[in-house]
Amino acid sequence: TTMGSLDAQNEAFQSFFGRAARYAREANKQQEILMRPFLECCAAYREGLSNMGMAAKMGVADFDKNYVPVKAFFHEDEDGRSTWTMVCKHSNAPVVSMKWLLNGLNFFLTYLEHLWEGHRDAPGIAYRQTLSRHHNWWQSTGFKVVLSTLPSRETLLKQSSLCVNCPEHEVSSVLDRDTKDMLSVLPEIVRS
Repeated sequence: TTMGSLDAQNEAFQSFFGRAARYAREANKQQEILMRPFLECCAAYREGLSNMGMAAKMGVADFDKNYVPVKAFFHEDEDGRSTWTMVCKHSNAPVVSMKWLLNGLNFFLTYLEHLWEGHRDAPGIAYRQTLSRHHNWWQSTGFKVVLSTLPSRETLLKQSSLCVNCPEHEVSSVLDRDTKDMLSVLPEIVRS
């Protein structure tokens, strides 16, 4: 097999993070954040998170508390709420859920950025940079327990449950590629 055909075959495999990156690009094609692809990006992120182990599954429950109301609000009037700005203009928009949806995504992206930069305490650094200022002592203490169970980069790159239809020997390279791709596009949306 030639190198070119291996690259093409590798491109055919995609992780949940790769799907999130693809939808994030669609969401950010215009000057506005488009809600439908943004919510699809969130759904791909959620699916990936739900496959990352027990600690991440607790994050899914927290994510759903925010994602579900935002998604429902969008679906009530998809044409009238097709962009983030249009959603925010409504007096009954779920702004607290929108804020926490972005806060949670920002934490996870910051965690991945620090993992990919080689930081051993990526979860702790990400928490201090993103969520800690929003938590009281009890919340912070509880969250730190969860942080200690988040996977290292090496462990994450072995999680075949994050890739759909990836042969075992491709999982690491697909996850590395897709995580870098997601980190190249999604922070711009979440942090804008």
